[in-house]
Amino acid sequence: MIKLYWSPRSRSFTTLWLMEESGLPYERVLTDISTGAQKAPDFLKVNPMGKVPALADGDVALGEAAAICAYIADRYPETRLAPAVSDPRRGRYLQWLFFSPGCIEPAIIQIFTKIEIPTSTAA
Repeated sequence: MIKLYWSPRSRSFTTLWLMEESGLPYERVLTDISTGAQKAPDFLKVNPMGKVPALADGDVALGEAAAICAYIADRYPETRLAPAVSDPRRGRYLQWLFFSPGCIEPAIIQIFTKIEIPTSTAA
């Protein structure tokens, strides 16, 4: 059975949503990052980076929300979550799949952590 390792208030939400949309049977494995559970040896076997979300599906283990979404959509085409590789819509699908982690999430982190980006002072 697919195991999805997740934690509240983390980037796990996207993968939880995807798994629900897929209709596939899966087990939610709560990983309490506030206690450092993501650094436990058993968890590190699933994701050596020590981050959630992570997924285990038989012999396959991976982390990163977008990678998990792409994996499930491709591994289980019957879910109809992604266009086939030969479908002309595939390029646009990939663009939007990676838009959030590449553009939106860094901007949100900057807003909530109040990180200042230095501006150029070149004359």
